[in-house]
Amino acid sequence: MFGKKEDVTRLKEAAVFSKEKASDLNTEVDLVVRANSFSNHLFPTPGKMAVGNRGIDFRADSGRGYIQIPWTSVEGVEVDIPAGNYVRSIKVATKETQPLEFVVNDGKNLVRELNKRIGREKLSSAPQNIQSAGRFLKDKIKSFFKKASSDKKKS
Repeated sequence: MFGKKEDVTRLKEAAVFSKEKASDLNTEVDLVVRANSFSNHLFPTPGKMAVGNRGIDFRADSGRGYIQIPWTSVEGVEVDIPAGNYVRSIKVATKETQPLEFVVNDGKNLVRELNKRIGREKLSSAPQNIQSAGRFLKDKIKSFFKKASSDKKKS
């Protein structure tokens, strides 16, 4: 996403912008946190994430790119809360592109600010590995008992 021309055209159409030189998205910034962008899954990009009056703005520390997400294109934010006591990462789902993942430094304040901006209904908690495994086992057990009860009815 950073510095690739083919991605810039796709993201411009999707209302998520990524260019070399940027004008600021926000006129008022309420919170700035350290973050790593995982737009390239092999190499995370360190930078700063700003939440303001018009959207979310991520700027790389190297100065080689940025991501701007206006509030109008945000469909939802999935928050990863391992062990229930701190926020590790967020995934911002937009209308036109795949979810953008950011690992953040000050997650609690970021989630509070996002709650003010987009509302509680667009915030969700990411399922944890233990929860996913529990759902999988629960579904398998249910399907096993349904199969056994349907076999008894046929006999």
